[in-house]
Amino acid sequence: MIKIHFAKLSFVPLFLQRFGYLGAVQKINQFLKENIISAYQIKISEIHLHCDVQGYTFSVLDFYRIKSRSRNNRYYNDDNSSTDSFYQNGRKFQGFMRGGGDYLMRVYNKTKEIKKFPNKSFIETLWKTNPHYDSSKEVFRIEFQLRREKLKNMVINDEVLDGFEVILNNLNNIWSRCLEDFSLRDFDDKNTLEIMLGYKTAKDGSKFPLESETVRKRFQRSEIHPLWHTIKTFNGHVKTDVIETFKKPFTTDFLYVHNAFKAFLSTTLSHYGNVLPSTICDAMNKVEEYTNFKHERTVIQDVYSKRLDRFNRLDRFNRLEILGKDDEILYEQKHTFVNRVFDHIEQSYDHMYHCDVAYDSNDYFIKKFQKFLGEAV
Repeated sequence: MIKIHFAKLSFVPLFLQRFGYLGAVQKINQFLKENIISAYQIKISEIHLHCDVQGYTFSVLDFYRIKSRSRNNRYYNDDNSSTDSFYQNGRKFQGFMRGGGDYLMRVYNKTKEIKKFPNKSFIETLWKTNPHYDSSKEVFRIEFQLRREKLKNMVINDEVLDGFEVILNNLNNIWSRCLEDFSLRDFDDKNTLEIMLGYKTAKDGSKFPLESETVRKRFQRSEIHPLWHTIKTFNGHVKTDVIETFKKPFTTDFLYVHNAFKAFLSTTLSHYGNVLPSTICDAMNKVEEYTNFKHERTVIQDVYSKRLDRFNRLDRFNRLEILGKDDEILYEQKHTFVNRVFDHIEQSYDHMYHCDVAYDSNDYFIKKFQKFLGEAV
């Protein structure tokens, strides 16, 4: 079957507001089928979900109240261009961005934007349908942008968020996931200022650096901001299912081995001050002791178990049709891989632990591996 990219459509906000997103999609589908092509497949390349709020005025401090993993962040000011600093004369804070690329959140003053670009004022018609709307107060927009590269790595009920219908049917769950990934926390101004400045001030005026672990624990103990509870529904629909994010199980590229080995030597050097053979041996012994204490198994058992667990996920990736190039190579050579690992287990035990008997038939890892082998072959 040959796939041909036929057309790319972009829904403008005014069209979506006039007919609603479902009505807009239905009209486009009807037009295409009646006038251009009868059978086609739709793929969504990008979606924007937003909520307009009034009664809460975002400030610079809210930038630091957001809990997210992204480090790509910006502030918006009154000028046309955005900058990474709001400490500018004659500029007023207008919003911020968290994230970037395929997945991001924007928060900005929609009222100010409309004054600057009057052609966007059509949204005010929708605001006025809300009996609580006050035209004298400013409106802020909370907007999430997700591109296809992000969506196709998100799965719900064993369905990849790649198809047209599965995305439209789960906008409520996507919205909920966005609020979780970019979570506004309920910090008071004092705690937020300390996070922003990077230090706390004692009663005598002396300053103490705020360690990253301290900041992490503050976020960990914090509650979700009431605003996030208020906007938790999407178009009146609450969250119904959990969206999972999958990453590639592992890659065949030797560069990862190269980088991991250099990272081991680098951290060992930082800890011990040298990388002598005796130092490497001591580091490996401590890794062995820690693994036994933490997981109640040997290092080799732990490594093989985790590799096999992740390798097993290739079945699910294959079923969901989201295998990458490296994944496809591994999947095609699955049986060879399994048999090769099994052949090396006895040698690994012998070399690593100098055992007279390679392994015990009751060993936890051997049982787990034999089960995997039986399912794979």
